[in-house]
Amino acid sequence: AVTLLLRRPHASRVMLATSLDGFVWHPADRVSANWQVTLPADRRFRYFYQVDGKIVVPDCPLKERDDFGFGNCIFDPRP
Repeated sequence: AVTLLLRRPHASRVMLATSLDGFVWHPADRVSANWQVTLPADRRFRYFYQVDGKIVVPDCPLKERDDFGFGNCIFDPRP
């Protein structure tokens, strides 16, 4: 498994969407100033967040442009 952290100390609600399940929204859990979601880490997937109703693509090592003109972060378990 992989735990994704997003630092948004003043956010009231954070959701995560991932290609693992067709970009269904999942609530993130607040842990201090961070929000976290734990996901399976057995394959590559794309993801982004919704923070208080606004789409957020954080800084991440791998990114891509999507079909809607926005971006996605990419998690790749391979070294």
